[in-house]
Amino acid sequence: MNANNRNIFLMGAVLALVLIIVLVYVVWPQSEEEKRAESEKIEKELRAEHGVTEFEDEEVDSVNAAINPRAIELAEAADYRERARWPEFAYPIIEGNDPLANELTVGKSARRIKDNPYIMVHYLDQYHFRPDEPIVIHAYLLDSKNEKVPFHGIQAVLTERGVESKVFDSRDMKDDGGQDDTAGDLIYTAALTLPGDRRGPDVSPHGYPVMIRATTPRGPMGAMQLAHVGWLNLKHTGKFSDRLVTDARGNHLEVTTEFTVEKWGNYHVQASVYAADGTAIGWAQNRVALAAGTHPVSLTFYGLMFCEKKIPGPYMLRNFAYSNVSEMPNVRSNLINPGYSTAAYPYTEFSCQGYGDPTFTRMAEEMEKGSGQ
Repeated sequence: MNANNRNIFLMGAVLALVLIIVLVYVVWPQSEEEKRAESEKIEKELRAEHGVTEFEDEEVDSVNAAINPRAIELAEAADYRERARWPEFAYPIIEGNDPLANELTVGKSARRIKDNPYIMVHYLDQYHFRPDEPIVIHAYLLDSKNEKVPFHGIQAVLTERGVESKVFDSRDMKDDGGQDDTAGDLIYTAALTLPGDRRGPDVSPHGYPVMIRATTPRGPMGAMQLAHVGWLNLKHTGKFSDRLVTDARGNHLEVTTEFTVEKWGNYHVQASVYAADGTAIGWAQNRVALAAGTHPVSLTFYGLMFCEKKIPGPYMLRNFAYSNVSEMPNVRSNLINPGYSTAAYPYTEFSCQGYGDPTFTRMAEEMEKGSGQ
């Protein structure tokens, strides 16, 4: 082979190698498993660096895992057995997973759409809004390095029921330092207002979709947040007290608080207790019908949760919230940390007996028998 032919051969080999690389890395599509792994990596980074609690990724289709019906039945049976140990009004906090904090903490949502590498993070200013106060929403855009970049334009639209429904307010979202943001931090904010006939004292509670219409460097992107709006008709007086209460199963912790009720209705109160060292203990709830006036409401933390944690008091009431459940959708308070501390009860004073809920026990037995398939 002469020098010219050798050069032509080498050039052809190099071009073929380049073509293969292009086919593998550009043309050849990612598998669903690869997309899922990439999406999970992005979600993990968003949670760690930006506090995102919900990530919607249109680049990923669901990957169906193999289903083992008997394994599902046995897992459900084990769950029912555990739930049978506790009353409906109280439950332990497992692995620090506080249901009250999870439900009412204002979280950030993130969204990525197909063929657009940018991720939009968006969130409301608080969990619940009164009808007479502005609905505040924030958003920012992340590039592939998880760094904030400017939108080419972004607008927030307050609607009655979402897309193609009545529009109550529409504002450009601005990076001007409003609503506790810093000007130039690339967090865009808008404050939206309901019309007068939606702000009166007798309006029903409603969930108002706030639509975000953004333009990114790679095209348009949309998102939605649901603003919970309504009157609580319930005010907490700030008072708390605690004591041990006894039933056939033993001793439990009762925390009593006080509310001023503006209008008769059905109300739901819940709280979580923690040990002084920050260890999560348990959660309790109570649903009561209250007339106008000032009323005490008690929460009973079942004794077994203290017995099993083996941590002495005092116990801290860390998370606290209340709701008007007279009509749907329910109107809820924002999450409150009242800073209340109980007396220093020894954990040995509390009941170590399971509740033995007959309904969950029966359901567990049925699952353990199996479907016969």
